[in-house]
Amino acid sequence: MLGNPLLSSILWTIISQLSHGYSVGPMPIRTLYDAFLPMPEPFEPREVPLGAFNRVPQARTEKEFQRRFLEALKQLKVFEDFEIIDCSSLIDKFSGTLIRPDSAVYPKEKPQIILLRWGKLEIFFEFKRLSSRDPHRSDDIDPESNDMLEEVDNLDAITIRGQIFSYLGAQLSRQPGRAYTFAVGVYGSHARQYICDRSGVIVSVLIPYTKTPQLLLEFFERYERMSEEQRGVDVTVSLASPKERDVFLAALNQFKKLERAGKVRSIPSASPSYHKGHEAYKIPVVDSQSAEIKHFVIIRSFRERLLPFGPGTQIYIALGVDELDMDKDIDDMKRLPDRLCLLKDIWRVETARSETDVYGDLKTLKIAHVAPLMLGGDVKTLDGKLQMTPVAKWSKDNSEDVKAWRLHCLPLDNRVHHRLILKLAYPLSSASSAKELVQVIRDALYSLIQAHKKGILHRNISNETIMISGTKYTSGPEKLARGLLSGWENSRSTSSVQRSQLSISVSGSRGSQVPGSI
Repeated sequence: MLGNPLLSSILWTIISQLSHGYSVGPMPIRTLYDAFLPMPEPFEPREVPLGAFNRVPQARTEKEFQRRFLEALKQLKVFEDFEIIDCSSLIDKFSGTLIRPDSAVYPKEKPQIILLRWGKLEIFFEFKRLSSRDPHRSDDIDPESNDMLEEVDNLDAITIRGQIFSYLGAQLSRQPGRAYTFAVGVYGSHARQYICDRSGVIVSVLIPYTKTPQLLLEFFERYERMSEEQRGVDVTVSLASPKERDVFLAALNQFKKLERAGKVRSIPSASPSYHKGHEAYKIPVVDSQSAEIKHFVIIRSFRERLLPFGPGTQIYIALGVDELDMDKDIDDMKRLPDRLCLLKDIWRVETARSETDVYGDLKTLKIAHVAPLMLGGDVKTLDGKLQMTPVAKWSKDNSEDVKAWRLHCLPLDNRVHHRLILKLAYPLSSASSAKELVQVIRDALYSLIQAHKKGILHRNISNETIMISGTKYTSGPEKLARGLLSGWENSRSTSSVQRSQLSISVSGSRGSQVPGSI
């Protein structure tokens, strides 16, 4: 729930509308289990008493409905290696707004959880006491029709879809390296499973869990037996050590002192208090040129996004730790702020050039006033394959088996996980004067025009992609800070855009639009 009912309704409606067409389903349960919860050997689910959930739909209130369902799971000894938490009384401020699912699955830990910690959440549950509140089309709709799963367009259904998608977006945003995630919606005497990544979401068929409890319990049993990587976790990402976290916070503290002294510009998220209570992560970034891997400590991104689909761009203040002497550098505070940089995490469209490659093109073409890239490359799994979104392929699979169950949806983009490191730059809000602000914007526009002349369209100009270079404030017309243009992830060559426009004019179709580009 969100703190303000009116705000929640508005936000969830917006998220639901932006997510229209990104649901793939209703996927048969066996197909879902084989594709997303495979077992290495023949799997025999344990027997479940037929009446295990019979009391659940008889509840008179939503709270009682939730309690009975979770009690049934506990009696069946589900998730013994995890802990199922009632989140309705937990506190979390996400993007300035209270947001929490009904219940969630966490690793077992002590002390008792009193804060909603998205960074460790495994699966969440959303409960609606009435079956009529299922926010998706019934499963008996003809796949040959143009109906989508989201065609239930009453306000309640729209709000519930937005609610579920916002929780999925929160989890993906708060867990660096999370490739995809799972959720369960319980609607009266039926349940649905969700598998979400940055390309879209798989929605299962309805499971009549009171009549076939074993089918739902098999999902939980399979999930418990899977590895972290199979559960959608990027296992190359690890929690930072206490020492690494301390050094990172020491760098931010020293930066804040320099800011108060007027020696450096202001970065809103550079305050150590902004990161209080959040886990610190150690992130590997691959240099696509040398294949060298360097590690950076991050805590919390500039802006966390509730929309789960699209590039999911996250930008963090980061500290490189490979070359640090932890004991020495934490004492030598003056050096630490100079080591701070920006880490950008994005899910790029597979068929587009990576942002790292675009920066390489801009350097070769000698385009001025471009944000300085240090290194970057695609993220790979432990077996050396590109880390990609698994949902998109199901939107374009035209085999007879898939077409027999899939309702109409957008042709989703396959996306590849990509990270890059940029030198520290500053937001427009840190400009020291109107004259300096004009100079910075002028530099960014010059970069934009020069790139266009050389055949590269930026396609993402905003107050977030125009930045200020230089650490110290300057004065005098000859010492004004210079502008930088960043955010080249949506760039295209002018020739490819011209071909696309020609295709649109001939076919009359606008194609699919990625929420992250809106």
